[in-house]
Amino acid sequence: MSVLFFHIYAEDLILDLEGFDVPDIAAAKEFAATIAKALARDQIKKGFLDLTRWVEVTDQANQILHIVTLADVISVITDNAVFPGSPGPNTARC
Repeated sequence: MSVLFFHIYAEDLILDLEGFDVPDIAAAKEFAATIAKALARDQIKKGFLDLTRWVEVTDQANQILHIVTLADVISVITDNAVFPGSPGPNTARC
């Protein structure tokens, strides 16, 4: 493919100014999900989790190719209740 940029929208905006050379959009989506999971882990270590934060994948023309939110990559289960976006109580995605 080419160089894509992975911008992180968290407590602070972190713009990816260098980008990463990825082979295709599937690899870019997987990399964005990995970044989102790491962001979720960092937030949990700080004692909070903001599921509305996201990672945005753009091309060199700054066109948005993909967005992945923290809610897309984790499941929240409590008292046997499954929240929207979660696949079910017996599935872990983080």
